Amino acid sequence: MVNNTGGPKAGYFDELDDSDWVKTFESTFLSAVRVTRKVIPSMKKNQWGRITNISSISAKQPIDNLILSNGVRMSVHGWSKTLSNQLAEHNILINNVCPGFTHTERVDGLIKYQAEASKKTEEEIVDSIASNIPAKRVGKAEELAALVAFLSSEKSSYITGQSIAVDGGVSGLPI
Repeated sequence: MVNNTGGPKAGYFDELDDSDWVKTFESTFLSAVRVTRKVIPSMKKNQWGRITNISSISAKQPIDNLILSNGVRMSVHGWSKTLSNQLAEHNILINNVCPGFTHTERVDGLIKYQAEASKKTEEEIVDSIASNIPAKRVGKAEELAALVAFLSSEKSSYITGQSIAVDGGVSGLPI
């Protein structure tokens, strides 16, 4: 099973109110908890299961103007690590995949937001982002999908409780 809720809106702390935080917690954290709670009984019965949470590199390396994502995704990581320890004996493995900048509708929207806020072109924003990634490019969705497929398979039978970055090397850099 893959939990993928998309990301919360961009913004700085002083631009957000309590309703933004509650909505983000509900959609990003509690939705994963609720869906996972529904599938665990059958996974326990079968003594097999794979749960992959699509998170964000922002849980490992905070990203400017994504304070909602930076904060709430950490709760997903703590919850899934704790749950992975509880369920590993049932052959239920839980991991997080942490995409960095990957060409998706979400990232394209963030690029547009940054371009408008900074009065730059979207191409300038992409070039700026890529220049700060050790791989010197933005990721492809199929690169992320390959890891998710692996974690969903029997071949990942000794991997649980991990948060794996797919970010071109960004999370290995000092903050």
